[in-house]
Amino acid sequence: MQHLFKIFRFGLWGLPGFILAILLNYLFVDIFEYNIYASYIIILLLISALNFFIVDGIIFKIKGQEKKNSPDKRIIGFLMVTLSSRGAEWLAYSLLILYTDFYYLFVQVGVNIFFLSIKYLLLSRIMR
Repeated sequence: MQHLFKIFRFGLWGLPGFILAILLNYLFVDIFEYNIYASYIIILLLISALNFFIVDGIIFKIKGQEKKNSPDKRIIGFLMVTLSSRGAEWLAYSLLILYTDFYYLFVQVGVNIFFLSIKYLLLSRIMR
């Protein structure tokens, strides 16, 4: 149960970036008429940069002690997890947009929630 609470907290801290991603995707696709696939990959990269600081400085902050992994290991690990999960997230998003009639913003929400717990479990090992 405590693990579920930690994943929920991880998701809550990601909520500002998630909301920003939804707004930017709507702005890029519906207002500026960018390519729907290119728009999402740009947004994933922007939000990932923001998320590193939230994850390292808030989510996995260790009070009163030094983290086990060096900053270099944490950055490289974060990038590896983020790039692979974001790549898989983008692929899932693209395939669902291509092969279904789901509204792209609903697909974005669903795919993001699915990958949330996977990212948390991997990052909990790296960011300590």
